[in-house]
Amino acid sequence: MVDEGVMGVLETVRNRLGGESGTRYECRNCGVTTGRTAEQCPNCGSTEIAQYEF
Repeated sequence: MVDEGVMGVLETVRNRLGGESGTRYECRNCGVTTGRTAEQCPNCGSTEIAQYEF
């Protein structure tokens, strides 16, 4: 496997998300994607919601 660097990794993530750029919110406990305004995960109840900028 060739080292793609940071930009290669970001491109791979964008492609997996359908080419979209923007923000993604995800539960750090179980990995479920949440909405922007979620204060806790609808799946497991965790309040640890991660925000990822693409």
